[in-house]
Amino acid sequence: MLLAVLLFEGHSMKMKIHANEERTAKLEKQIEKENKRTDDINSLSDYMQSDEYLEKSAKEKLGLVKENEIIFKESK
Repeated sequence: MLLAVLLFEGHSMKMKIHANEERTAKLEKQIEKENKRTDDINSLSDYMQSDEYLEKSAKEKLGLVKENEIIFKESK
């Protein structure tokens, strides 16, 4: 009887271990995904603080141009 209980408990523990390994793998993938997302956000933040971004925004949103810069507009 004791042997049957031990076998059952051993099988139950193996199932829990397998479930935990699967959960760990999923969480590791999620961590990698979030780390990639963090890197992307940091890169975008760095770009948005650059002079290149400021110039582009000033031209697109405000219509500003640099001194001695020629602008060509498409006729409608």
